[in-house]
Amino acid sequence: MTLKQFRDLLLTVTDRVGHGEQFKDGGNYVVWHEVGKISDTADNARTENGYRIAVDYYTKDEYDSLPDKITALFDNDEIAADDVVIDYEPDTGYTHYAWTCEVI
Repeated sequence: MTLKQFRDLLLTVTDRVGHGEQFKDGGNYVVWHEVGKISDTADNARTENGYRIAVDYYTKDEYDSLPDKITALFDNDEIAADDVVIDYEPDTGYTHYAWTCEVI
């Protein structure tokens, strides 16, 4: 999966997706960025290359359904993702959902 394909996949659940930077106009949004490269090797040669990606969703809505949709998106597209980490940020009023995933 390319980085553009990953971005396009996120755009299937919301149109408020930023690569590397947040939306400045408020509202709920997803921001994602690469945090590293990964590769599989066999017989001392790389067989597949991919990326480790951080995905963050910021919402001010109580009982927001988008985090479940993002998790389902990863499950349905066989993207390896850690369990979501959830944190409330009192200085901004956002609830922050964070995933780390890997795509090849």
